[in-house]
Amino acid sequence: MADGELPVLPVPVWIRILELLPVRDRLRAASVCRLGRDLVRDRALWRDVDVRPDEGPEHFVLRGSFITDSAVEFIGRHMRRLRFLEIRSAESLTNAGLECLTSLRDLETLGLDLSDRVSLGVFITLCQALPWLRNLRLAVPHRADEGWENGVKTANGKIKTKSI
Repeated sequence: MADGELPVLPVPVWIRILELLPVRDRLRAASVCRLGRDLVRDRALWRDVDVRPDEGPEHFVLRGSFITDSAVEFIGRHMRRLRFLEIRSAESLTNAGLECLTSLRDLETLGLDLSDRVSLGVFITLCQALPWLRNLRLAVPHRADEGWENGVKTANGKIKTKSI
């Protein structure tokens, strides 16, 4: 091993290390490197977390996190009973990640800080796919403020929005 080089740990050791972290920090690991992304997708990492659709959490907040599509994919796949979801600092979230949230049919309140990687069309599709969505807190890049405001009105007239 060269000076300054870290030892390579076997995957089970990395899984054990990540198991010691809260769920939010486990999801953050996906944005660190390819190994982190692969570890977050490993079922062994989630064996101690009960996210069955019939008993999953109803309220989930990710603040100050570097959120990736794979983390949002996990939320969409395993936390289908969510009624409140807030994702801050989602600069790396793309259309593919946002589409994963369409499975959250019970979602009533959604807070998102989006980047210019997410298109208005995909966002409108998401809003239309969520029948119970009534409250939306949305932060979008300055370049798109007016178009997004009109697009949100088009998406669902029953949604109360607060743009930041």
